[in-house]
Amino acid sequence: MKEKLTRNIGLKLISIALAVFFWFVINGFIDPVTTTTIDNVPVRIINQDAMDSVNKLMEVTSGDKVSVKVRTKRSVANTLTVSDFEAIADVTNKNEFNAVPIIVTCKTHGDDSLEIISHATENGTTMLHLTLVDLIQRSFGVAIITDGNVKEGYYITNSTVSPNLITITGSETQLAKVARVAVIIGVDGASRDISQNCAVQAYDAEGNVVSSENLNLSENQVKIDMTILPTKEVEVVINALGTPADGYYLKSLEFAPHYMTVAGKTADLALLSRIMLNYNVSDADVDLESTLDVAAALYDRYGDALTIVNETKLVSVRADIEKFSQRTISISTDRITQKNLGEGLSCEIVPSTVDLVIRGPEETIKKVVSSDIKAYIDLSFAKNSMQTATASIQVEPIEGITVDAVTVDIVVKSVSGD
Repeated sequence: MKEKLTRNIGLKLISIALAVFFWFVINGFIDPVTTTTIDNVPVRIINQDAMDSVNKLMEVTSGDKVSVKVRTKRSVANTLTVSDFEAIADVTNKNEFNAVPIIVTCKTHGDDSLEIISHATENGTTMLHLTLVDLIQRSFGVAIITDGNVKEGYYITNSTVSPNLITITGSETQLAKVARVAVIIGVDGASRDISQNCAVQAYDAEGNVVSSENLNLSENQVKIDMTILPTKEVEVVINALGTPADGYYLKSLEFAPHYMTVAGKTADLALLSRIMLNYNVSDADVDLESTLDVAAALYDRYGDALTIVNETKLVSVRADIEKFSQRTISISTDRITQKNLGEGLSCEIVPSTVDLVIRGPEETIKKVVSSDIKAYIDLSFAKNSMQTATASIQVEPIEGITVDAVTVDIVVKSVSGD
């Protein structure tokens, strides 16, 4: 057995060596060493506070990102991302031109498996360039941004933020990016009041978050208090107040919307069945158009207990004012009732017919016939017989109709003929 193992030992050793050699060759062919570049690796600045002067700030002018070229096996190169690298600029090492060397390391692979060949900024250098700028301050009101919707049938009637003013310190360049300061608070499905602390963020004009790395906010958190109340749909009713000018009438009164949604405590909502508003048409002789402030009307009656939920708090109103139409109707004088004639007297109305001018909406007066007119004269002034007199014809009221005044000649006599 021993002889078999030792037989041709030289050839066997050569075979093993060749096998190892070819293994390395094949392995190198399958997973060869290659070079690759990782772009946009962010540069982290350290020790900047140590270099800031009073009311001054070191601001990056170029070199905040680098491209890193590495040599490694293909299997490793295919997995590399920006997060595998760290680029650091220590501002305590800046030169007289305010340029800081950038040091790049790989966080996930050692020097034995990955070699960093070079790195460069967008300007083709290995330096981060800084400039010394003045610090300024600006104040911003804090806006509230709600995320989601409260529970159906509920409404946010009031929101407060404390403190409501934030002062931001930074460079002119950085502050110019800030359009507003706001907090985001989740309200999805909420049906109760909310009180919580929220993080403050600076936003640009397009709604993107402005990096706070070079901004100092006087407050990083603020307290938000929200009142959330149930709602109710309520009918709006408009009453015409006053009367149009003489000879005119209110043909129609139109308005919109006819319903408004109101938020308030359940007990307060129970007291409100409709919203009554007055619209003044006094002495109008032309069409009227205007708006009524429903929110103001509710406040006058209920204070701040009730809130209009609708986007618009106004009701648009149109009053159509038209001039009366007129029509002449002839009635027989024997149909004119004589009232309050003294005892022992008789009265004769001289004309046999009289023309009465009626005025009102055209649709109303065209339906009136002579039998609808109940005319009379009041003879209480006739105490004794006399030759002739004049008396005013009066007409019992007809809804929507007026009758022009007219007089007739009468002859009052005693019943005995004296």
